[in-house]
Amino acid sequence: MFFCWMLLIVTTIGYCNMAMAFMGETPAFLCADGQPKNATFASLSETAAERCRAPDGQPCRRWLYDSNFTGSSVVTQWDLVCERRPLLSMGQSVLQFGGVVGAMLAGFFSDRFGRKIVQHIMISMFVSGSFLSAVGSRYELFLLSRFITGIGMTGSISCCVVLVMELIALEWRVWAGQLLTLPLPLGEMLLAAAAYKLRVWWHLQLALSAPMLIFVLSFWLVPESPRWLFVQGRDTELLRVLAAIARVNGRQLPEESQMMKMLEDVRHCEMGVQKTASETSQLWRSPLLRRWILATCFCWAGFNAAYYGLSFGMTQLSESRFVAGVLSGLVAVPGSFLSPLIDRLGRRPVTSVLFLLTGVFMMLVLINDDATLMLVLGLAGKLFISGVQSVLCFYTPEYIPTSVRAVGYGLADLSARFGAMVAPFVVDLIGDLHDKAPSLTFGAWSLLAGLASLLLPETTGRPLPETVAQLEAGILDRPRSDSDTTEPDAKDADRATGTAPDVLGDATSTKEEGTAASIEITRL
Repeated sequence: MFFCWMLLIVTTIGYCNMAMAFMGETPAFLCADGQPKNATFASLSETAAERCRAPDGQPCRRWLYDSNFTGSSVVTQWDLVCERRPLLSMGQSVLQFGGVVGAMLAGFFSDRFGRKIVQHIMISMFVSGSFLSAVGSRYELFLLSRFITGIGMTGSISCCVVLVMELIALEWRVWAGQLLTLPLPLGEMLLAAAAYKLRVWWHLQLALSAPMLIFVLSFWLVPESPRWLFVQGRDTELLRVLAAIARVNGRQLPEESQMMKMLEDVRHCEMGVQKTASETSQLWRSPLLRRWILATCFCWAGFNAAYYGLSFGMTQLSESRFVAGVLSGLVAVPGSFLSPLIDRLGRRPVTSVLFLLTGVFMMLVLINDDATLMLVLGLAGKLFISGVQSVLCFYTPEYIPTSVRAVGYGLADLSARFGAMVAPFVVDLIGDLHDKAPSLTFGAWSLLAGLASLLLPETTGRPLPETVAQLEAGILDRPRSDSDTTEPDAKDADRATGTAPDVLGDATSTKEEGTAASIEITRL
C-alpha cells in the first residue's frame, strides 16, 4: 500500500520535470520594431523582417509570433526570444536549482529529524509551488514558484526512495527500486497527452497541479522509517510503527519485552558502542565511503544531464513535439524491468554497460544529418539512460549506511540536479552553435560515467549496512547466506508448536545472538 502511494508521487514528478518542454514552446517570430501597430506576422514575412534586429540595427524590443500558433507559452507570454532566450533555459534550470536545495535540506534534516516529517514539509512545498507557477503575472514570480516546486519535488522524491529502500525486504528490493522509476516515463506520456489538449501554458500547469491535492493524505498514510528509529535508539516509537505494520499485514509480534531484548542484541552486535550522532561526519572521514560518494555524484550528474538533455532535445527533433514526447516516455518504460538481468549480472556491471551504450548511441549522431536517424538514436539513448536511472535509484541507497543514508542519497540527488540544470542550457545555447554539439556533450559525459561506476561496490545479495563502521568492516564483501533467507516455513512451524530455539539466549550479547536476532526481526 505504501509503495503504491509512492508511485503516485513519482508520477507527478515525472510530468512536472518535463513540463517546460511544452510550456516553453517557441513559435516562429519576427521583429516588429519600427513596424505599424496593425502589422501582422504575415506582413512582416513579406518584408523579410529580421528576427532579433530592428530596421536600424538595434536589438529588437517587440515581436510578432506566427498566427498558426494558436495557444500561448511562457515564451510568448514574456517574449523569451533572442537576447532573452537564456531566460527560457532558466525556467527549467531554476526548478533543478531548487532541487539542489531540496536534496541538501532533505538529506540533512531527514537524518536528524526523521524521514516522515521532512517528506510532509517537502510535499507541501511541491504542491503549493506547482499551483503558484500557474498564477504568476510576472516572470520573476514564475521563476520563484518554480524554485519552490523544485525544492519540494526533489526533497519528496529523496525521502520516498529512502523510505522505500528502508522498508522493503531484500528479496523485493530490486523490483521495488526498478518499479519506483516506472511512473517517470508514464508521467512524461501523460504530460504530452495533456499538452496536446491544453495549448495555453497556465491551463496546462493548473491541470498538472490539480491531482497533487490528494497528497494531503500523506500526513496520515506515510509511516516513519523503522530502520531510522532503530539507529536513533527510539525503540518505543519503533515498536509502535512495527505494531501498526503488523496489524495491517495480519501478523503477530512477540511480547514487547521480547522485542526490546532482540533490538538490544542487534544494536550491541551490529552497531557496538559507536554513537550515531557522529556518523554524519564519517561520511567524508571514511576513505572508502568518500570514494564511493564522489563516484556516485559524478554518475548521478551524468545520467540526469543525459536524461533531460535527450528528453528536451527530442521534442525539437520531430515535427510533432507531442508525438516525440510520447515516444520519449514510451522507450523509457523497458528500463524499469531490468530486475532479472540485474540479479543475475549484478548492479555494477549493468550500470556501467548501460552508461557506455548511452554514450555510444549519442556519439553516433556524427554519421549524418538525417533527422529520422537522429530521432532514432536519441530514443535509443533515452532507453539506456532510463535503465541507468532505474538501477541507480535503488543501487545507491544499498551501499550507504542507514545512519547517513538520507545525507548520502541527498548528495547524489543534489549532483543529479546540477546535471539537470546544465542540460537545458546545453540544448538551447550550445545547440545554437551546432546541432550535434548537445549529443556529443552528453555522450562524452555518459562514457566517463560508465567508467566511474566501476569504482562502486557490488551490493547484489548483501544486507543494507546500518553504520559506517559496518562498511569498513567489510559487510558488503559478505553476501547474505542462504540460511538467512530460506526455510521460513520450518521456522514458522517450530514457532507455532513452541519448539523453536531461543534466539535471545542469555544476557551475554554474543555475535551469534545479535545475528540471530537480526534475522528474526527481518523475518517478522
